[in-house]
This record gives sequence, C-alpha cells and structure tokens, in this order.
Amino acid sequence: MTAYEDRTEMESETLLRDDGTFADDVLLSVLGDKGLDAETRDKLRPLRELRTAENARQAALKRLTDQQDAVNADESRLRENLRSVMGPEDLHGKLVAALDADETQLAALKTQIEAARGAAASAHAALAEAVRNLVI
Repeated sequence: MTAYEDRTEMESETLLRDDGTFADDVLLSVLGDKGLDAETRDKLRPLRELRTAENARQAALKRLTDQQDAVNADESRLRENLRSVMGPEDLHGKLVAALDADETQLAALKTQIEAARGAAASAHAALAEAVRNLVI
C-alpha cells in the first residue's frame, strides 16, 4: 500500500519591510518564478518599473552628495593652503577665487540635493503606495 499526502504550502513574503525599505530580492524571486501566472506577473511589473525609477533617483542623489563631498574636500584643501601662503599676491588671489567658486558650486549643489531628495522620497512614496494597493 502506498500513501500520498497532498499538501499546499503557503509562503508569505513582504515587498515593503517594516523599516520602509523595498525587498528587491523578493520581487526578483517572484518575477523569476516560472510558475507565476501572467495576470500576477502583469500586476507586479509596475512595481519593478517604480523600483527602477526609485533606484535612478537614489543614484542621482548619491552622485550629487559625492560631488558635494569632493567640493567640500577641495574647499578644505584651499583653506589650508590659504593659511600657509606667504608668497606672491597672485597665488593668494587664485586661492581665494577658487574658494569662491567652490562656495558657489556648494550653494548650487545644496539646491540640487534638496530637489533630488524630494524626487527620491516621491519615488519611494509612489512605490510604497503601489505595494500597499497591490491585490494579487
């Protein structure tokens, strides 16, 4: 005599973690499942697109903050050089001009970073809303 046990296993996965981060691994795993029906795949596809948009906004923000860090480092170097310059006036003037240019660039970066943070936050909010409204 042969006995078979038929079990349906239910597995629960979350796309939006408690800390608000998106579970890329879960979405990729589900979308990569060969047994996923077309209707469910179509419902999940916009999440991948929203996540891609969010990643692009986060990458833009990172590029800007990295650029800000580089300008801050340059500004620190210029200030150090200004403290130690005892030479010709033209060198002092060049350092002051470079420092002024850095200040102008930092002001522009601050505005761009604020806008990029807003865009990244909006992209994340759109993704989170899509996850909350997802019905499979």
